[in-house]
Amino acid sequence: MNIILLASAVAQAHFTLVSPLGIEEAQTLDLGKITNSVSLYCQLDASQRQGDGCVNSDSQLAKFYFSGAANSQIKVVLQPMSNSDFTFTPLLPNGGQTQTFTLIQGPLEVAIGGRLDVKAGASEGEQEISYTIEVNYI
Repeated sequence: MNIILLASAVAQAHFTLVSPLGIEEAQTLDLGKITNSVSLYCQLDASQRQGDGCVNSDSQLAKFYFSGAANSQIKVVLQPMSNSDFTFTPLLPNGGQTQTFTLIQGPLEVAIGGRLDVKAGASEGEQEISYTIEVNYI
């Protein structure tokens, strides 16, 4: 005779629903004119534009709006990008690639700058390089 004993229990899973995170680019980053020469760089951040490759010209920080659950903290991470001609390092207001912010009411405005290092001479004229922004609740 076989006896099978079965036991079961009901368990609980807890969670918190939050608003989805939103990202809106309101203004693109423009580093201005940069000398097309190997090993030069140009950096634009919240306080200044600097570097041996910067040529006197107009420039502007990128402007992003982040939205989500009020009174929540978010972590923003920027990913540097590189190709055969350039290395681009995006910069948050703290000068790094990672920063924590608190969402209060309405969208949070964050200015993003960057540093471009010239690795090889490229074709003259307007250029662009993409970068990635990751945002998560913490």
